[in-house]
Amino acid sequence: MTQTAKPLLSQRRATVRHFADQGMSARAIGAHLGISKDTVRRDLAATAQSGARQDEPRQPCPLLGAAPPGGWLTIAVDDDLHDHLAVLLAGGHTVTDAIRRSTELLADAYRTAWDYADLPRGVRPDVICRPVIPATT
Repeated sequence: MTQTAKPLLSQRRATVRHFADQGMSARAIGAHLGISKDTVRRDLAATAQSGARQDEPRQPCPLLGAAPPGGWLTIAVDDDLHDHLAVLLAGGHTVTDAIRRSTELLADAYRTAWDYADLPRGVRPDVICRPVIPATT
Protein backbone atom coordinates (compact mmCIF):
# COMPACT_ATOMS: atom_id res chain seq x y z
CA MET A 1 0.00 0.00 0.00
CA THR A 2 1.42 3.38 -1.01
CA GLN A 3 1.29 6.07 1.63
CA THR A 4 0.87 9.65 0.43
CA ALA A 5 2.56 12.44 2.33
CA LYS A 6 0.30 14.89 4.10
CA PRO A 7 0.60 18.41 2.71
CA LEU A 8 2.09 21.09 4.91
CA LEU A 9 -0.46 23.05 6.91
CA SER A 10 0.27 26.20 4.90
CA GLN A 11 -0.21 24.29 1.63
CA ARG A 12 -3.50 22.79 2.80
CA ARG A 13 -4.75 26.18 3.94
CA ALA A 14 -3.81 27.73 0.60
CA THR A 15 -5.67 24.95 -1.19
CA VAL A 16 -8.72 25.34 1.07
CA ARG A 17 -8.70 29.10 0.50
CA HIS A 18 -8.43 28.58 -3.28
CA PHE A 19 -11.44 26.24 -3.36
CA ALA A 20 -13.47 28.54 -1.11
CA ASP A 21 -12.66 31.48 -3.39
CA GLN A 22 -13.98 29.36 -6.28
CA GLY A 23 -17.31 29.04 -4.42
CA MET A 24 -17.02 25.51 -3.03
CA SER A 25 -18.77 24.81 0.27
CA ALA A 26 -16.86 23.74 3.37
CA ARG A 27 -18.46 20.30 3.12
CA ALA A 28 -17.42 19.91 -0.56
CA ILE A 29 -13.88 21.12 0.13
CA GLY A 30 -13.58 18.72 3.06
CA ALA A 31 -14.82 15.79 0.99
CA HIS A 32 -12.42 16.67 -1.83
CA LEU A 33 -9.39 16.97 0.47
CA GLY A 34 -10.31 14.20 2.92
CA ILE A 35 -10.69 16.52 5.91
CA SER A 36 -13.70 17.51 8.00
CA LYS A 37 -15.83 20.56 7.25
CA ASP A 38 -14.81 21.87 10.68
CA THR A 39 -11.13 21.67 9.68
CA VAL A 40 -12.01 23.57 6.50
CA ARG A 41 -13.71 26.27 8.56
CA ARG A 42 -10.70 26.53 10.90
CA ASP A 43 -8.36 26.80 7.89
CA LEU A 44 -10.53 29.53 6.36
CA ALA A 45 -10.64 31.41 9.67
CA ALA A 46 -6.86 31.16 9.98
CA THR A 47 -6.27 32.51 6.47
CA ALA A 48 -8.76 35.31 7.09
CA GLN A 49 -6.98 36.28 10.32
CA SER A 50 -3.63 36.34 8.55
CA GLY A 51 -4.89 39.11 6.29
CA ALA A 52 -5.57 37.07 3.14
CA ARG A 53 -8.48 38.93 1.54
CA GLN A 54 -9.93 38.78 -1.97
CA ASP A 55 -9.55 42.51 -2.53
CA GLU A 56 -5.91 42.65 -1.42
CA PRO A 57 -3.01 41.46 -3.55
CA ARG A 58 -1.40 38.25 -2.31
CA GLN A 59 2.09 38.31 -0.97
CA PRO A 60 4.63 36.07 -2.68
CA CYS A 61 3.88 32.48 -1.71
CA PRO A 62 6.50 30.90 0.58
CA LEU A 63 5.94 27.38 -0.80
CA LEU A 64 9.44 27.17 -2.24
CA GLY A 65 11.19 28.40 0.89
CA ALA A 66 12.69 31.73 1.90
CA ALA A 67 16.42 31.02 1.92
CA PRO A 68 17.15 27.65 0.35
CA PRO A 69 20.62 26.15 0.30
CA GLY A 70 22.73 26.44 -2.86
CA GLY A 71 21.45 24.52 -5.85
CA TRP A 72 17.77 25.08 -5.08
CA LEU A 73 15.45 27.03 -7.35
CA THR A 74 13.69 30.07 -5.95
CA ILE A 75 11.12 32.03 -7.89
CA ALA A 76 8.53 34.68 -7.20
CA VAL A 77 5.08 33.09 -7.01
CA ASP A 78 2.50 35.40 -8.56
CA ASP A 79 -1.28 34.90 -8.32
CA ASP A 80 -1.52 32.74 -11.46
CA LEU A 81 1.32 30.43 -10.46
CA HIS A 82 -0.06 30.21 -6.92
CA ASP A 83 -3.45 29.14 -8.29
CA HIS A 84 -1.89 26.57 -10.65
CA LEU A 85 0.18 25.12 -7.80
CA ALA A 86 -2.91 24.94 -5.57
CA VAL A 87 -4.66 22.83 -8.22
CA LEU A 88 -1.69 20.47 -8.48
CA LEU A 89 -1.40 20.22 -4.69
CA ALA A 90 -5.10 19.33 -4.54
CA GLY A 91 -4.30 16.57 -7.05
CA GLY A 92 -1.82 15.03 -4.63
CA HIS A 93 1.46 16.49 -5.89
CA THR A 94 4.10 18.11 -3.74
CA VAL A 95 5.33 21.48 -4.97
CA THR A 96 8.61 19.92 -6.08
CA ASP A 97 6.86 17.10 -7.94
CA ALA A 98 4.43 19.53 -9.59
CA ILE A 99 7.24 21.77 -10.85
CA ARG A 100 9.36 18.81 -11.93
CA ARG A 101 6.49 17.13 -13.84
CA SER A 102 5.20 20.30 -15.50
CA THR A 103 8.74 21.24 -16.56
CA GLU A 104 9.24 17.73 -17.94
CA LEU A 105 6.00 17.91 -19.96
CA LEU A 106 6.83 21.31 -21.42
CA ALA A 107 10.41 20.31 -22.25
CA ASP A 108 9.04 17.17 -23.97
CA ALA A 109 6.72 19.31 -26.08
CA TYR A 110 9.66 21.54 -27.09
CA ARG A 111 11.83 18.54 -28.01
CA THR A 112 9.02 17.05 -30.08
CA ALA A 113 8.47 20.35 -31.91
CA TRP A 114 12.17 20.69 -32.63
CA ASP A 115 12.63 17.07 -33.71
CA TYR A 116 9.44 16.51 -35.72
CA ALA A 117 7.79 19.83 -36.55
CA ASP A 118 10.62 21.31 -38.60
CA LEU A 119 11.13 24.04 -36.00
CA PRO A 120 14.72 25.15 -35.44
CA ARG A 121 16.19 24.33 -32.02
CA GLY A 122 16.04 27.29 -29.71
CA VAL A 123 12.83 28.68 -31.25
CA ARG A 124 10.04 28.56 -28.70
CA PRO A 125 7.08 26.54 -30.00
CA ASP A 126 3.49 27.48 -29.24
CA VAL A 127 2.24 24.60 -27.08
CA ILE A 128 -1.53 24.42 -27.57
CA CYS A 129 -2.64 21.25 -25.79
CA ARG A 130 -1.41 18.05 -24.24
CA PRO A 131 -3.31 14.74 -24.23
CA VAL A 132 -4.48 13.75 -20.76
CA ILE A 133 -4.97 10.18 -19.55
CA PRO A 134 -5.77 8.84 -16.07
CA ALA A 135 -2.72 8.47 -13.85
CA THR A 136 -1.46 4.97 -13.20
CA THR A 137 -0.99 4.06 -9.57
